[in-house]
Amino acid sequence: MNGSLIDTGIIVKVLRGDAKTVDFLNSLGSEVFISVVVVGELLFGANKSIKTEQNKQLVREQIDRFEILSIDMEIAKMYGQIKIDLMKSGFTIPENDLWIAATAQKYGLALATFDNHFKYINSIQTVSIE
Repeated sequence: MNGSLIDTGIIVKVLRGDAKTVDFLNSLGSEVFISVVVVGELLFGANKSIKTEQNKQLVREQIDRFEILSIDMEIAKMYGQIKIDLMKSGFTIPENDLWIAATAQKYGLALATFDNHFKYINSIQTVSIE
């Protein structure tokens, strides 16, 4: 599969109206996906906000634009390998980001992200505007 997997931070900036991020997202082309983990993070953010229902609607409108990739056994195996490889190298990253990275790896997608810690994962390619 070719294309890009979008990290949570990209969608958050789009929801906040960041024009540079909107342009970046549009430049990724038509093969753009999100992980079910990203959906969970976005809905968590909406649920803890003051404007819960309004923000949940905005999240739904954004995620409806993309195919959502679920976690399966192959991704779980890749998650475990990525985590142990990072530990051996002396690095850790947030758990949800390990799942997102494993999803990108399984599907051969470039991970569109603003988070620099993904660079420690040799098995994925990242793209960013920063």
